[in-house]
Amino acid sequence: MSDPVTRLNAALEGRYTIEREIGEGGMATVYLADDPRDERKVALKVLKREENR
Repeated sequence: MSDPVTRLNAALEGRYTIEREIGEGGMATVYLADDPRDERKVALKVLKREENR
């Protein structure tokens, strides 16, 4: 299985380019990404999958 950044870049192709992870918490991971359409850096928050309890 590929790493999360590679999978996210494939899923978001044409819209954002993930550069790196910048933080992680209990419910989500935050990534630094490039937004070429608006020519700026953005933070993308990706929620973690809910585990069966």
